[in-house]
Amino acid sequence: MDKLFFGSNTIELEQVDSTNTYAMKLANDANCVEGTVINTKLQTEGKGQREGFWESASGQNLTFSCIVKPSFLSASEQFNLNKAVSLGIYDYVNFELDASNFQNEVTIKWPNDIYVSDKKISGILIENIIAQSKIKSSVIGIGINVNQTSFATMIPNAISIKGITQNTVDLHNALNSCLKYLEIRYLQLRNGNTEALHNDYMKNLYKHNTWHDYKTPDGKITGKIIDITPFGKLVVKNKAGRSSNYDFKEIQYL
Repeated sequence: MDKLFFGSNTIELEQVDSTNTYAMKLANDANCVEGTVINTKLQTEGKGQREGFWESASGQNLTFSCIVKPSFLSASEQFNLNKAVSLGIYDYVNFELDASNFQNEVTIKWPNDIYVSDKKISGILIENIIAQSKIKSSVIGIGINVNQTSFATMIPNAISIKGITQNTVDLHNALNSCLKYLEIRYLQLRNGNTEALHNDYMKNLYKHNTWHDYKTPDGKITGKIIDITPFGKLVVKNKAGRSSNYDFKEIQYL
């Protein structure tokens, strides 16, 4: 399937502070075309989750933002967009690792990191503009480690496509492929197939139905992820059989 509108308007930048910051300014313009992509070789202030920073070597990885207008979603349904985007990137990474021994090791780490085995290959940051309880526009910021093989010591668990396959990836082709998979999942969402998206998200969720240690407001627990609420909260069952719901900043993997 050829992509229909993701990337039909692509803005290429040599360098920018943050593609999300740039895209948010465009997203507020009523004339902004849905599917507009801001792509750059280098972000000087790339955004990550938990007010974090996305580190990426210049010209070696995918660092871009895409503007969508999911006005068919209410503000309370915004985690459905997160599922669709996470699955799109999951699908793309699987595509690139098709001939490797790691294809079956790709997972989605809640809420929206992509992991290969226990190493991070991609991060996602979605920022929404809400109007009258609907999502007027969303900026989807994506970073994927593609050709970079050496990472800062403060990022001990990073991995890249080249680090796995030993092959250099053409970034232009990589962006087009990634946008194709994102669009497929976005259209799945737009067509109302939320149950299928949820099932695929849970099936590929990191540590799903596996005992693991977590840090919570009540201290360290050993728990098992059993579900995600419609609002995106992680449902974890402890050894005593008690289930608790956790927001993004309320629980950490150990």
